[in-house]
Amino acid sequence: MSDTHCDLGIITKISSGLAYGEVISGNCVPNEKFIIPFRKEVGATLRKYMIVGITKDHHSFLYDLPS
Repeated sequence: MSDTHCDLGIITKISSGLAYGEVISGNCVPNEKFIIPFRKEVGATLRKYMIVGITKDHHSFLYDLPS
Protein backbone atom coordinates (compact mmCIF):
# COMPACT_ATOMS: atom_id res chain seq x y z
CA MET A 1 0.00 0.00 0.00
CA SER A 2 2.97 2.33 -0.32
CA ASP A 3 1.29 4.25 -3.15
CA THR A 4 -1.89 5.01 -1.18
CA HIS A 5 -2.78 7.94 1.04
CA CYS A 6 -3.21 5.83 4.16
CA ASP A 7 -2.05 2.85 6.17
CA LEU A 8 -4.16 0.21 7.86
CA GLY A 9 -4.14 -0.44 11.57
CA ILE A 10 -5.82 -2.77 14.01
CA ILE A 11 -7.25 -1.42 17.24
CA THR A 12 -6.11 -3.43 20.25
CA LYS A 13 -7.49 -1.27 23.08
CA ILE A 14 -9.95 1.59 23.51
CA SER A 15 -9.75 3.69 26.65
CA SER A 16 -10.58 7.26 27.71
CA GLY A 17 -11.02 8.67 24.20
CA LEU A 18 -7.91 6.98 22.82
CA ALA A 19 -7.56 4.05 20.45
CA TYR A 20 -4.40 1.98 20.84
CA GLY A 21 -3.23 -0.35 18.13
CA GLU A 22 -0.65 -1.58 15.65
CA VAL A 23 -0.01 -0.61 12.04
CA ILE A 24 -0.53 -3.65 9.79
CA SER A 25 0.27 -2.20 6.36
CA GLY A 26 2.40 0.51 4.84
CA ASN A 27 6.08 1.45 4.89
CA CYS A 28 6.75 1.40 8.60
CA VAL A 29 8.47 -0.59 11.30
CA PRO A 30 6.75 -3.98 11.65
CA ASN A 31 4.10 -3.89 14.38
CA GLU A 32 4.58 -0.14 14.89
CA LYS A 33 2.24 1.00 17.64
CA PHE A 34 -0.15 3.95 17.46
CA ILE A 35 -2.27 5.91 19.92
CA ILE A 36 -4.96 7.97 18.25
CA PRO A 37 -7.48 10.25 19.95
CA PHE A 38 -10.89 9.90 18.36
CA ARG A 39 -13.83 12.21 17.88
CA LYS A 40 -16.57 11.79 20.45
CA GLU A 41 -19.22 11.11 17.82
CA VAL A 42 -17.36 8.07 16.44
CA GLY A 43 -16.36 6.57 19.75
CA ALA A 44 -19.42 4.33 19.95
CA THR A 45 -18.63 2.79 16.55
CA LEU A 46 -15.03 1.76 17.28
CA ARG A 47 -14.39 -1.81 18.41
CA LYS A 48 -11.41 -3.81 19.63
CA TYR A 49 -9.74 -5.72 16.76
CA MET A 50 -11.37 -3.42 14.19
CA ILE A 51 -9.29 -2.69 11.07
CA VAL A 52 -9.13 1.06 10.43
CA GLY A 53 -7.63 3.47 7.91
CA ILE A 54 -5.08 5.81 9.48
CA THR A 55 -3.07 8.70 8.15
CA LYS A 56 0.50 8.07 6.99
CA ASP A 57 1.86 9.82 10.11
CA HIS A 58 -0.31 7.51 12.28
CA HIS A 59 -1.80 10.43 14.23
CA SER A 60 -5.45 10.23 13.16
CA PHE A 61 -8.09 8.04 11.60
CA LEU A 62 -9.35 8.54 8.07
CA TYR A 63 -12.92 9.63 8.33
CA ASP A 64 -13.19 10.14 4.57
CA LEU A 65 -11.08 8.36 1.98
CA PRO A 66 -9.30 10.60 -0.53
CA SER A 67 -10.75 10.55 -4.04
